[in-house]
Amino acid sequence: MARQAILETVQGNSRAVITIAGGASGGDLLFEEISEKAGVERQLYLIIPRDDYVVASVAPAGPDWVEGFHPPV
Repeated sequence: MARQAILETVQGNSRAVITIAGGASGGDLLFEEISEKAGVERQLYLIIPRDDYVVASVAPAGPDWVEGFHPPV
């Protein structure tokens, strides 16, 4: 349900936008994934260094979330 709601919101926005997210497993990463697929410019803000962030905020949800974590360049 969350994926569908995010998809509808991103697709339904016809204005130029930049998405901003924190990158945690769950809604943040779903938002990043959907924005990337939609071709929307993305900004990811991590509160601590990347490796520490993955351990604290992504890895607890499992390896699939870690694999899906790839900050935009």
